[in-house]
Amino acid sequence: MNLSVRIYTFFNAFLHYMQFVFYPWPLYVERSIPVFLNFTEPPVLKGFYLLALMFGLAAHSFFKRRIFFFCYFWFMIALGPSSGIVPVNDLIMEHWIYFSMISASVAFALTAKNIYEYFDSSLLKKNELQKIKILKTSMFSIFTVLILVMCVVTMQQNKVWKTAISFFTNVLKYNPRSVKAHNNLAMALSDKNEIDTAVYHYKKSIEISDEFPQPHHNLARIYVQKNNVREAVAEYYKALDIDSNFVFSHQDLYSIFSQVGDKQRADYHSKRIKEILGN
Repeated sequence: MNLSVRIYTFFNAFLHYMQFVFYPWPLYVERSIPVFLNFTEPPVLKGFYLLALMFGLAAHSFFKRRIFFFCYFWFMIALGPSSGIVPVNDLIMEHWIYFSMISASVAFALTAKNIYEYFDSSLLKKNELQKIKILKTSMFSIFTVLILVMCVVTMQQNKVWKTAISFFTNVLKYNPRSVKAHNNLAMALSDKNEIDTAVYHYKKSIEISDEFPQPHHNLARIYVQKNNVREAVAEYYKALDIDSNFVFSHQDLYSIFSQVGDKQRADYHSKRIKEILGN
C-alpha cells in the first residue's frame, strides 16, 4: 500500500513492458516480479533512467516531429493506471500494455518510413536506380516477414485465449506458482465436470499460499456436490478464518445448516450475512 514502493516497483515493471514491445515472447498474462523498497536498487534505476530518456526524446520531438511526442504520451497515458500511482490488483500484467502497443506500432512504422525516405533520397540524388530497386525490395521483404511472423504469433495467442482452461493452463506453464491461476483453472475445470483435476488445482493453490478464502470456498462447493458435507463445512470455515467477512461462505453455510435443521448456526450465519451486506 506504500506509494513509493509501488512506483519503485513500476520502474522495474517498465523494463519488462519495453521488452514486450521489442520482443513479445513468451506471452502469458500473470507474471511475477519482486517488490522494490529502495530507489537505489539497480532494476529501479534502470527503469527510471529509461523512462527519463524516453521523456527527454519526447520533449525534443515536440519541436521536431510532434507525431512522436503524441506516440510517447499515448504510450504512457495508456500505461498510467498500472504505474502505481493508485493501488491495483497486481504488479505487472501483460495485457496492461496492449493499448500502449498501438502507439509503439505507429512510432515504429514512422521510423521505418523515415529511414526508407532518407536512403531513397540519397540514392536518388546519385541516380543509383538499381540500388533504389534493391532498397525497395529489401524493405518490402523485411516487413512482409515481420508481419507474417506476428500473424502466426497472434493466431497462437488466439488459441491460448480461446477458453478459460487453455488460458490458465498457459499461465501455469510459465508461472506454476500462481495462486490465482490454479484457483481459476480449477473453477473452469469444475464447470466442465472435471472434478478430480479441479480438486487438485484448488489444493495446489492452497498449498502455494493459504492467504485467500476463494480456494477453500470453491473446494467446499465441490465437496457439497459429492455429498461430503463434513469436509465442505470444514473448508467453508477455513475460508472464514482467512476472511470473516467472506459473505459467500456464510451464505452456503446458512443453506447447509438450514437444510440439516441446525437453527442456532443457521441463525448465526444469517445474522452475519445481514451485517456484511448492510441489511
